[in-house]
Amino acid sequence: MTKKDNQNEPDELTGALIRNQREMKSLFRRSLAGFQLSQFSLSCLNFCPVVSIFGWMSHFLSSCLGIYN
Repeated sequence: MTKKDNQNEPDELTGALIRNQREMKSLFRRSLAGFQLSQFSLSCLNFCPVVSIFGWMSHFLSSCLGIYN
């Protein structure tokens, strides 16, 4: 192995880590946006916080399972 070969390996690893981090960030942003949207719609109906959390959880679970209300 030459010195140049050794330098390429960490770059590939770093690139993979950066891509993975970007995917996690975009996934987090999307889930956060969905959470804020559902919280907003439930708070508009003046539900108490506990009910809105349960409502969001049931909405989240049903959307994960592909069941739309």
